Amino acid sequence: MYASGPFSLQDSALPNVVLSSAFSHAVNRATDVEAASHFLADLLALTTSEPVNQSIAPTELIAAIDAGTQSTRVYLFNRHQQAVASHQVSLPQIRPQPGWHEHDPYEVWKGVEECMVMALELAAQETLGPVEVTAIGITNQRETTLVWSRTTGQPLSNAIVWMDTRTADICNTLSAELPGGVEHFRAKTGLPISTYLLAYKFKWMYDNVDDVTRAVDSGDACFGAVDSRLMYMLTGGAQGGGVHVTDVSNASRTGLMDLATCEWDPEIMAVFGVTPGCLPRIMSCAEVYGHVAAGPYEGVPISGSIGDQHAAMLGQRCVKGEAENTYGTGAFVLLHTGPHIVPSRHGLLTTVAYRLGPDAATQYALEGSIAVAGRGVSWLMENLGIAAYPKEVVDAQAAGLKKIKMLRADGGASQNDLLMQMQADVLQCTVRRPVFQETTALGAALAAGIGIGMWTEEEVLASHAYGSTDFRPHIRPKRAAERFGKWNRAVERSVQLADLENERDAWGQRALSVHATQS
Repeated sequence: MYASGPFSLQDSALPNVVLSSAFSHAVNRATDVEAASHFLADLLALTTSEPVNQSIAPTELIAAIDAGTQSTRVYLFNRHQQAVASHQVSLPQIRPQPGWHEHDPYEVWKGVEECMVMALELAAQETLGPVEVTAIGITNQRETTLVWSRTTGQPLSNAIVWMDTRTADICNTLSAELPGGVEHFRAKTGLPISTYLLAYKFKWMYDNVDDVTRAVDSGDACFGAVDSRLMYMLTGGAQGGGVHVTDVSNASRTGLMDLATCEWDPEIMAVFGVTPGCLPRIMSCAEVYGHVAAGPYEGVPISGSIGDQHAAMLGQRCVKGEAENTYGTGAFVLLHTGPHIVPSRHGLLTTVAYRLGPDAATQYALEGSIAVAGRGVSWLMENLGIAAYPKEVVDAQAAGLKKIKMLRADGGASQNDLLMQMQADVLQCTVRRPVFQETTALGAALAAGIGIGMWTEEEVLASHAYGSTDFRPHIRPKRAAERFGKWNRAVERSVQLADLENERDAWGQRALSVHATQS
């Protein structure tokens, strides 16, 4: 006989497929028509009664905005640190003349808005059920400079991109006038005088863009990198009380921040004519800066902000003694040096790695960059059968530590197994390549999660949602040294060829000058 016992179908919250299976099982077991009739009656009552309130908890997601040089992306990560949806749009590039590189701030903001909406729609289309974005993290192209009006919120010029070189004359002038030359600010900022940094771009804007000059002089200017602009816009802009803040990793790339205090330095500010009122407030990389003012993310806290290379270091879970290398068009190597500032005697940059909370210790790093990596590797391997190494960078960084524990690699060129094995061989350390390559976006999400208490710093550094591939040295240190010696000799010969080319050009110019005089 069929008997419902203490479990009643009317009380069930089982999905239809389970009920169908239970019905078939009960009919097969029924010994008479009466038992089957009772089951059918219960099933009919269930299907015709009021729906049961199942109150399914929404899936918590963290949004990571990755505002890069070539494109803008938004990733949505679950609390297991896995990407569940993303959207990407390209960013138009503006190059008014050789050496100049700009972005339209309206296009940057437009791309962020589109990606945020589309990523959320894509997440809703997945089999996640209801979703809830609980925090937003931002990572950005470092050193790209913007100035906007505090009164109207409108940008006062195009953004000057980090690789723009129009400030070369300013850099040369300061290097000649200041007693410390190109290294004048390094003791405080960890940085030499360079066209990359925001301070020099700000000075160029002040000297050459009338709207910027007037806004700074009247106290109406807001100055910052892409992170500051996005947080300002997301939290309401001029009309909605938008916040004007930055995080310590981005602030360390302005050329205006004292590395030891993580505060703006008044003496350096005076050199560049930067007034305190136009600068954003420096905060940590993981805390609530403000809340989204409107749109589908309204009310969501913005709780993570970190520069792109620093975010990759966090996404790769680098700890003290480990290095992170992003193999893109260029190669950027950051070595985690822990809570202590390590000055460089090899031309590297001393910078902030991150600070994951207002009460957390600031972590520092040494950074070296290779302007041409991915493209150069392809050309060298195809034409000469050799590849460029970041060993020079890593060796120089190792001056502050006994040994590099591991090199964590990402970026397009890291997909080349041969290149990764060559790196492991010449560096004599393990090279680890993660399966999930978008470590920059992941780092921003991790910072945001820490900022709202979803994870602790310790939990983040100890966890990995994705697998990885390790490349270990296959040759002995002596053989590695021989290979690197050959590479150095090849580089020296290339430099000598460049010197000969310069001498030939100079000789040609002198010959033309003599000919013109004789004519």
